[in-house]
Amino acid sequence: MLRSTLLPRILHPVAWWVWVLCLAVMATRTTDILLLAEIIAVLAVAVAARRIPVVTIPFRAFLFLGLIIITIRVVVYVLFGARAPGTQVFALPQLELPDWFAGVSLGGPSTIEGLIAAISGAMVIATLVICLGSGNLLADARRLLRCLPTALYSMGSVAAVSLTLVQQLGVTLRRIRAARRLRGDTRGRFALYRTVAVPALADAFDRSVALAAAMDARGYGREAFRPAWRRRMSLLLLVAGFVGLVLGGYQVLGGAGTWAAMGLAALGGVLAIASFTVGRARVRPTTYRPDRWRLPESAVVLAGLIPAVAYVVISISDPGALSPPANLDGLLETNILAAAVILIAVLAVPLSPPVPLGKETRMAAPSQGAPA
Repeated sequence: MLRSTLLPRILHPVAWWVWVLCLAVMATRTTDILLLAEIIAVLAVAVAARRIPVVTIPFRAFLFLGLIIITIRVVVYVLFGARAPGTQVFALPQLELPDWFAGVSLGGPSTIEGLIAAISGAMVIATLVICLGSGNLLADARRLLRCLPTALYSMGSVAAVSLTLVQQLGVTLRRIRAARRLRGDTRGRFALYRTVAVPALADAFDRSVALAAAMDARGYGREAFRPAWRRRMSLLLLVAGFVGLVLGGYQVLGGAGTWAAMGLAALGGVLAIASFTVGRARVRPTTYRPDRWRLPESAVVLAGLIPAVAYVVISISDPGALSPPANLDGLLETNILAAAVILIAVLAVPLSPPVPLGKETRMAAPSQGAPA
């Protein structure tokens, strides 16, 4: 039984996204640079072992984006950051600003403590970006749209066309670049993008419009008749539920007002579910070869949920354990228990089935077309 569940196949996309979002929650609960680096390392291991072949974006692209975020944050601190006492590293010429610019400086001394605080704060954002990028590499976003509730069916169809636009743009740019390389054109990548950006975007847009027309011809977007009060009630519950989820989730991830925020997020979830229940009579779609939830999917979710819950508990009971002081000594005060808990997330790799390659991908994965 266990052996059959680990045969090569594409894992349910919701399982990988829940796992990735759990790691994102862990990243928001800590400012420890070493713990954040460990989370990124876990994501790199998962992407290297379980990346789906239909996505061609390299993982290093998200690493590079995270590095850009950290660099911008450090530059902003050096030029405009608030100056606090500490161990000075270097100093820039400082411009005196009016009193109503309190807390903002232009130039001045930069300290080790300020640089560490800037790097740790930016690294949290960079880790979140890498988490979202890893989710796209581990699970096809188009397959994830197939799992949306029927109340969000039209949104899923629109998102499928939008995702196709981005994907076709990348395919067109790679095709043009390969053709120019065969002709002996050795210009750099940026020169290529500058000269063919508009034609490539137009080609990708035309392909997406063709997909939308094909979807419309096959009945996508058709809705059953519903009374006006039912449509308004579904929309009202959906908006109220999403507002509760956003506000509650923001407070939970920020660590402020945890219990009240959890209650608000739970209320938003209940309202969203009620909206899905009221609006499910809107359309009755069918799905070709639907994704099935099996034992490995549950194991992957638990591998992310257990450390995420542990981090929330640790941050509530002992906030200083995950947020060391911003100094050189704080870099070495990494909580051993918190570092060990992250390793639980790595178990998602051996507990998930390997990804089929080549022709097996088309056999193991459902249709890669638009969500039905």
